[in-house]
Amino acid sequence: VGVQNFFENCSMLLLIGLYVLMERSGLPVVQAATIFGCVIFVSIGLIARARLRQERLA
Repeated sequence: VGVQNFFENCSMLLLIGLYVLMERSGLPVVQAATIFGCVIFVSIGLIARARLRQERLA
């Protein structure tokens, strides 16, 4: 549980840092939110794909 919380906190700090960089570069908020949404969507898709492959091999 402690390790999971650590990685969740690291992920949040990373995403906040990326958002701040996008904000400072002048990227509009809507585009920044769209980019984050796409990144999360692709990440979840990759995790789902990996789990499906694992289940097929088991």
